[in-house]
Amino acid sequence: MLSDGTIKGLFASIDAMDAIKFASFLTEDGTFVYGTMMSVTGRSAVEEAVAGFFGTLSSLSHRDVRSWDGGDGETVFVGGEVTYVLPNEKMVEIPFMNKFIVRDGKISLYQVYTDPTTMIQAMQG
Repeated sequence: MLSDGTIKGLFASIDAMDAIKFASFLTEDGTFVYGTMMSVTGRSAVEEAVAGFFGTLSSLSHRDVRSWDGGDGETVFVGGEVTYVLPNEKMVEIPFMNKFIVRDGKISLYQVYTDPTTMIQAMQG
């Protein structure tokens, strides 16, 4: 299980677009999956991929972040809304749901379930 403070720190690192801090929440062999857009394994590979993703944005922020214990001692669900601000100044708000598998207090699997279609469309136009 992850504490509320850990979840708050995780999302603060994302909103600060701090890929190094974000990756520190994962196990050394952790996997990060963002919908169908990205799947990477290994803390350094996740850091690099997430830094690249952050580089495509002007900013991002999460709100209404809520977490639920999956009931098996290792699964945590986190959902809410995220706002992406793109370099073209367009803002895109979308809901998200994450699934974490936790091992020894770190995330070994971080899966983001969202539909990034509106973000991709806003980037293209």
